[in-house]
Amino acid sequence: MIVAEIEALFGLAERLNRKNRTLVEVAARTLMADAGKINELRKERDALAAWKDDAMRELTALQQVTHQLAHNGAMCWDYSRDARAVMDREPATSLARRDASMKTEALEPLREKFQRDADEAEEDGDVTAQLHWLRTVMHVEILQKEYRKQAEGNGDE
Repeated sequence: MIVAEIEALFGLAERLNRKNRTLVEVAARTLMADAGKINELRKERDALAAWKDDAMRELTALQQVTHQLAHNGAMCWDYSRDARAVMDREPATSLARRDASMKTEALEPLREKFQRDADEAEEDGDVTAQLHWLRTVMHVEILQKEYRKQAEGNGDE
């Protein structure tokens, strides 16, 4: 009887070790994917900054023309203040939405892994572990929902 209990404990320990190894592997893959996505975001940020710099140069040139026309007596609409406000906001908004979208995607493999763990715990008859994994899945889904909302521009950016 004691031998059977010890064997059962060893079996449980082996299953837990497999789950932990799998979780570490998934986390490592996710971190590597995140590193690639961070580099992608940096490139996008740099491209947006270059776009903004070009647009600001064009805006400055248009401002100079507007001032010259006004100086010569022409009536001109001063759009520079409104345009500058849009220019200052656009890159940050785009990056925040892109970042939220990438976070949503990055969480998906983890959510799937936790769902598999919950299913495996259900098959093993381990209700406590199943509830733990289902709660974890729920938390990841809540995060994904918030990130999706930000990616669509409905959240705090």
